[in-house]
Amino acid sequence: MRLRDSTILSYLKIQQQRHHFCSNVFAILIKYIACHQASVVCDESISFLLLCKAQRLMPKFLENCLANVPFTKNRAVSRNLDSLKHALLDACIAERRKRRGQYIHGITTFKKILLERIDPHVWQAISDRNQALCSRIREREKTRLRKKLSYLRSSKPQQSHFVSPKAVPPKRCTVVGTDKIDEEMEAVLNLGPSFAIATAVNQKLLDSVMCGFYKFAYQTRWRENSHPTVLDRISSFTTSIPFPRTSVLTPKPSPALEPALATLQLNLIQAYSRLTKTEPASNLTERERRGLKKLLELRNEFRYSVSDKSGDFVVLTQTMDKKLVNRDLSDATTYEKSSIAAFDKVSNELRSTVKRILGKIMNAKTVKRFILTFPIVPTYYALVKTHKIPADVELKDVTEKEIKTRPIISSCGGPSDRISWFLVKVLSPLLHNVAAHITNIEEFISALDRTDLPGNACYASFDAVSLYTNINNDEAIDAVLDLLRRHHNEIHTFGLGEDDLRELLVTTLSCNIFQFDGEFYRQKRGLAMGLRISPLLAVIYMDRIERKSLNSGIVFYKRYIDDVFVIGSADSDLNMLLGSLNTCDPNIRFTVESPDDRGFLPFLNAKIRISHGTKQIMWYKKPQSRNIILHSRSAHPLYVKANMVRNLIRTKRRICNQDFPEVEEKVAQILEENGYTKSEPTSWRPFFVPGGIPLVLPYVNEQNAKDVNRIVKAANLPIKLVFRPPPNLKSLLTSTRIYEERCGRNNCLYCTDKKICQLRGTVYLVTCEGCGRKYVGETARPLHKRLDEHMRALRNPSSYPNSSFSHHRTLHHTYEDPPRIKVTILHRSLDAPLERKMLEALAIKRLSPEINNKNELADALQLIR
Repeated sequence: MRLRDSTILSYLKIQQQRHHFCSNVFAILIKYIACHQASVVCDESISFLLLCKAQRLMPKFLENCLANVPFTKNRAVSRNLDSLKHALLDACIAERRKRRGQYIHGITTFKKILLERIDPHVWQAISDRNQALCSRIREREKTRLRKKLSYLRSSKPQQSHFVSPKAVPPKRCTVVGTDKIDEEMEAVLNLGPSFAIATAVNQKLLDSVMCGFYKFAYQTRWRENSHPTVLDRISSFTTSIPFPRTSVLTPKPSPALEPALATLQLNLIQAYSRLTKTEPASNLTERERRGLKKLLELRNEFRYSVSDKSGDFVVLTQTMDKKLVNRDLSDATTYEKSSIAAFDKVSNELRSTVKRILGKIMNAKTVKRFILTFPIVPTYYALVKTHKIPADVELKDVTEKEIKTRPIISSCGGPSDRISWFLVKVLSPLLHNVAAHITNIEEFISALDRTDLPGNACYASFDAVSLYTNINNDEAIDAVLDLLRRHHNEIHTFGLGEDDLRELLVTTLSCNIFQFDGEFYRQKRGLAMGLRISPLLAVIYMDRIERKSLNSGIVFYKRYIDDVFVIGSADSDLNMLLGSLNTCDPNIRFTVESPDDRGFLPFLNAKIRISHGTKQIMWYKKPQSRNIILHSRSAHPLYVKANMVRNLIRTKRRICNQDFPEVEEKVAQILEENGYTKSEPTSWRPFFVPGGIPLVLPYVNEQNAKDVNRIVKAANLPIKLVFRPPPNLKSLLTSTRIYEERCGRNNCLYCTDKKICQLRGTVYLVTCEGCGRKYVGETARPLHKRLDEHMRALRNPSSYPNSSFSHHRTLHHTYEDPPRIKVTILHRSLDAPLERKMLEALAIKRLSPEINNKNELADALQLIR
């Protein structure tokens, strides 16, 4: 065995001559020192290899072992080669540990012999000299291997330095009234509602890619075939309507564009298809995957939601959730029982009113975009105010009496949703004439900076209690129209008069029937939280109250919907204002919050302190906040995470007018808990051309996104590239309609384990159970309406001579009873007819359904030529 450092050899020879060591003792002494040096080198080698393993680095000597392996570009070979490299690294670490054990055994054995044959004083001197030399060898090895590790790190493709790819968040979910949620389930919930789960590239994802491409090609062809026009006011307004057109027209091909579009399509298909042959990298740990599976299995037992202000997941049993909602709905001053007949009546009245009034200023096709033939019944749900749960109560023992909620009526897809958007569009310019109204914290700070304050200024914040449900609707409409009357020259109503707007507002707010757990209710008083027009009405109604209440002692008064920040010359001015506000409307009450012991007062996401006319403003997170932002492991593009971190830091800098150490600590804590470092966030950006047409594609991983970005950039087309992340935990776990997702039809032919008959905006597959032939279709209506038509054609083909199903019955089941059908949902919740028809065409092309007739096939396939 050789010495790693032979400088000690001359010293040992001198000791041999001086103390007359025999050659046998001298040989054992050399072996002892060589084992000692070798064990030190082995120690550092093991530490180096363990660091390589932790950082997924491969030492050069292992890379060289496999340098001559053929076919390394083959995916299967490459994947197995990676596994082999990591196995070799593990084997190498095990071999080094075994060798170190042998060296230590040698040290022990040789030391025992030497202690018997060498004088203790001489041995101590040799041992001290050896220890010093081994320390130098250890430092030398550390330096050498540190350089080697740095080289390996620099050679490895670097992950963005502001992201911690293996970060695990702290506990930040609220589980109420149950102990059935274990640590594995909590680990998933702690990731936050916006956490997107990485998905494999399957047929559904490839359909999404093709649908995104065909939508881009569709819009590009229309732009190419259109001529520049000067739009009048109503035409400009029409282009901003977010609701889809009811018909889809196929644009003519553009010879100048077709080659570039064909190349782009082919390259996109290849870029995504390559990923179908590789195993997707999961962004969940094994523990989290088990937890998610359990959570999904318990959806029929628990209600998952997002808390009112904390932003975290809240879990409670469906039994408790129903008790909470029924407690709120038992308030006879606000709600009363209703029926589906009453809902149909108010929906039809609203539909007639919209058609008649908007028909004065728009053509029939545009009016149709504001009318839903089959509206969804709005549904009621409650958000738990977790910050108001008593701190001295165990969460698993909390009862519904100790929980406060915020009532929400989800009106998405409801009868009043679209016309509510129209009213907001027309009337929102009125908010510029509401002096106290602000839309964000920047407006508030700007207004405060412009205000000269007296040295003895007093300040407080007011909060309107349950504002929406306590507003008188008729008075709110009067307040809006009164403000419109005073500023009619500044507001463009597209030719609608005051009576027209009043009728639209009254009819919209009268359409206030909703359902919960199969029961229908009507909101008797107040505005529904969840209706687009409600915030605007609330802001303007509050303006009417404030105009009656403000006194001369008030220096500054600003309000964000129901949160008020007020500065007065004295405490008496603030008290007088509070009393006046509380007497203007018997249903509306204000609470007050004063500055804390340090003089700071929270307002929105800032804290303000005023002393002798000097204003100090700091960025602020409420104590109940769980510090949840998009987690670093979420399957979102890196540029999205970089922008989010930058925006958080910019917001903090815009709000703070001086340095506050506690703010810096809070921001650092938020970033750390969500898997981000203090490094400057940097990232690539997706390609876009100013004025480009959006090309929306699914996000899979960073490498694929960069490949797609290069393809799009090389296409030389007017593209604005947008990546859509996969479904997040909120979309997978939560639903506002969990109690309406069960089929209530008697003897339903279409629903089995899941309710599908009421789905709207679907692409579906019908399989004939008699012969196995297939039909692909799409519908915007409730699915059962379309399926019932198919069944009627099967049962009575002579009455539906043009139906594909009547032809199918006549040709294949002439002498049999009508066959049963099996329904499979291919795509759901597609509001836009263009997207539905494109996905239908892709399914037809892939499945080659036999029941669809030739005309249906030809019409569908036109969109994806």
